[in-house]
Amino acid sequence: MIGRRAAIAALCLVSTACQTLTDQPAHLVAGDRAAQQQLSQTLRGVLNTDTRLATNALVDSNLLIIQLAPRQTLQNRQALGRTMTPPIRFELVRHGRDCVLIDRRNNARHALPAVDCVEIDPTSP
Repeated sequence: MIGRRAAIAALCLVSTACQTLTDQPAHLVAGDRAAQQQLSQTLRGVLNTDTRLATNALVDSNLLIIQLAPRQTLQNRQALGRTMTPPIRFELVRHGRDCVLIDRRNNARHALPAVDCVEIDPTSP
């Protein structure tokens, strides 16, 4: 009987600890090509278009801001500088051991299982 109560208490503690995980701002490790490739694939799926990212995307910051270029045809030529759609904002966070890319338009969470990210130290400038 005591063993069963202890097991139930331990299960409650474990489930409570799992629920208290919070998102911590994170960044990618510089030079991690696999991380950059998975980030590009994830963005391609989310945005339904190819994206070109800088090699230091999400390396110096946890924020990624993407401005989509308007689609142009011969009949519909957009004037440069007249993009009226707001940029798309993403945030990289670490949730426990997982790296997650959050689309701030709708707070959709996209797991990046092949990515190793590092929490940003809040005390660093």
